[in-house]
Amino acid sequence: MQTAAKKIAVLGASRGLGRALKLEISANEANSKAGGEIRGAQFLLAARNEEKLGLLKSQQDLTFACDFTKTEDQARLLNALIEFQPTHIFYVAGGGPYGRFESKKWADHAWALELNFNWPARMLHTIMSHLPEYKNLKQIVFVGSAIAGQGPDPMAASYAAAKHALRGLITSVRKENPSLDIRLYEPGYMATDMLPPSAWPRQQGLAKSPEDEARALWQWAQSTLD
Repeated sequence: MQTAAKKIAVLGASRGLGRALKLEISANEANSKAGGEIRGAQFLLAARNEEKLGLLKSQQDLTFACDFTKTEDQARLLNALIEFQPTHIFYVAGGGPYGRFESKKWADHAWALELNFNWPARMLHTIMSHLPEYKNLKQIVFVGSAIAGQGPDPMAASYAAAKHALRGLITSVRKENPSLDIRLYEPGYMATDMLPPSAWPRQQGLAKSPEDEARALWQWAQSTLD
């Protein structure tokens, strides 16, 4: 008996963990079989950089250029998700200003709060309160941070504040026993362009490659949680 192919939305797909996750899932699904027939996943890839999305997409994939911090783009993306009818959604986007809290413009902190918490919280609320419109959706995974989401992160205060809030939101919603599989994945240090070459986690070999982290994330997303 054949099962329906996965339709996966990767939000924040143009680089780092998002890009690696798309490639990891593509490779795994291309090698999986349903009813003896090799089937691949279809993706909706969203990020600001349309050119990078175009280089990443396969023939059957869709791309969606948007800024997750802009209200009009958020509304467009929600409509695109309904049209795409994903089985899985991964929100991988993140970032924030680096430096002493008072030395950065408030606009930079507001951007970090919107990208890392306000928008993913709004997206989750919209989807959960209109779940019949997402007929095939089985799972939403948000990417937090084991570093910034669970303790102080000096020189990245607003990023840490947003990741703390995201952790509080997802862990609390999970306790409400939702009908949807909602998860928070919290990686440690990653060797992306957000981590300077001279950073101590790189120097001490503590920063995982996005590829290794994407492999762990996809395996964990398919596991059963208590």
